[in-house]
Amino acid sequence: MKATLLISFLLLFGFTQAQNIKAAYDSKEIQALQKGPLYVIATGDETFDDCFQAAVAACWKIGPYKVVSTAEASNLLKDESNVFIAPVTSFEKGFACKVASPLTYDSGRGVGIELSIFHGSKNSRSLDNIDQNSEITSSIFPLYMPSLATTGMIYAVKNLNDNVQIVLDRKINPVSKWTGKKNASLQEDFCKNTGALKTKTLLIDEDMTAFVLPEKMIKEKYKYKYLILEGPEIAAVMNTTASKDYCVLADCKGSLEIYDCGTRAKIWSGKKNVGSNLIKRQYLDALNSAIEEAKN
Repeated sequence: MKATLLISFLLLFGFTQAQNIKAAYDSKEIQALQKGPLYVIATGDETFDDCFQAAVAACWKIGPYKVVSTAEASNLLKDESNVFIAPVTSFEKGFACKVASPLTYDSGRGVGIELSIFHGSKNSRSLDNIDQNSEITSSIFPLYMPSLATTGMIYAVKNLNDNVQIVLDRKINPVSKWTGKKNASLQEDFCKNTGALKTKTLLIDEDMTAFVLPEKMIKEKYKYKYLILEGPEIAAVMNTTASKDYCVLADCKGSLEIYDCGTRAKIWSGKKNVGSNLIKRQYLDALNSAIEEAKN
């Protein structure tokens, strides 16, 4: 049962988009994250908070952090120099943005939970009404399952850490100040370890071959090692020391992405809206080319 829940979490996770960061390398928000502390907001759900805080302790390397209660966070919320990490309902217009444990929150409207890093704002009224323009970076967050312990949370926090680190390392402004469009080079920088697939086996969930990427097409087009397994079988592999020898394919809202199970980092991000067979074939061709051209 634990294995089934684990792989369901990992494959439904969606993971973070490499380009889902809005602050430039020299912005006051990124400077605040480096200086710290990053305030880790405890939701009050002890089961979730234990996993959340353990994942931050393991994966947040940008600067110092400090765990605060919701009451303490409320007092810090209006100061724009403060930065926070918490599970929130949504930063999309038209939806209330509030801190909520994914284990206990029931939206009734199909609104999911995402793990977000955001800054304080005078326009944030409370932790139940956060300024929608205060988000720095976020990771899509699905239904939380308590038996997963820290495993899935580590993927989320690490990818948020990587988003910020890449912006710093490459001195990137994710959004062009001239056009307002996202900087495409961020995705290229994030997905720089595709060469791992030269030696590692790509794990593909059997359900994905039924609904997303046909097995026949994978066999025809993909040039490297792969295994098609049921979800619990993949989970069993990922729960062993042998996980370092594998990568896993994930479907993020129509974009197929690949994560290295050893480093828990994204190593490949494909086209959005992988719908038609033509686009699926193009995805596999591009993936093969990226692996062949990788230096590592």
